[in-house]
Amino acid sequence: MLFKTRGIVLSHLKFRETSIIVKIFTEVFGLQTYIVNGVRSSKSKGRMALYQPLTLLDLVVYKNEQKAIQRISECRCEHPFVKIPFDMKKSAVIIFWVELISKIIKDEGLEDKNKFHFIRDQLIRLDLAEDEVEHFPLYFSIQLAKFAGFEIESGIGLVNAYGYNSPLREIALVQYIDALLENKQIPATTIDLRRQALNCLMNYYDGHLEDFRKMKSLQVLKQLFS
Repeated sequence: MLFKTRGIVLSHLKFRETSIIVKIFTEVFGLQTYIVNGVRSSKSKGRMALYQPLTLLDLVVYKNEQKAIQRISECRCEHPFVKIPFDMKKSAVIIFWVELISKIIKDEGLEDKNKFHFIRDQLIRLDLAEDEVEHFPLYFSIQLAKFAGFEIESGIGLVNAYGYNSPLREIALVQYIDALLENKQIPATTIDLRRQALNCLMNYYDGHLEDFRKMKSLQVLKQLFS
């Protein structure tokens, strides 16, 4: 049976000579696995661009409850990114977001439209942003925790519990996290302050997810925002 849904690409793997297996977080069905045949052939130039991480898609898909891997009937880009592909900092944010989202969204078939809409809206917001890109990884991490089921209550609580050995664990760090948490005007920050806040947030995630492990994208993110 065919259904229409929007989707956010999370990852893909090569399958045989010309096909891929792709993980897509869909608006209607939650996380789903699809096989896409022939997408890597010489006759399918440009189609692989549709399956790059965090691409926003409009889909017509088959849904068979008896199968673990579904198929896509139609696929097009819902919102082509204008700035992200050409901005190294925004591309680094995308790499970080992909890794973080993949640790949160693991179970297939669990519909969560609120989470879908949040991620989609933040992607478009990042693409259109003119400045303050350095705050996007932190804001996203704070807000995503709410959708993941372990909402951050306050900056002071977060810093006291997870700001291990932070030399900035007093007023500045708490105020920065509170501003991001409450979506208020962000105070003046420094590289060290943002790094301490990010470390604090990753400690928080590690404390709430059993297999969180170390985020491989953190080093790239820190280097580009230094």
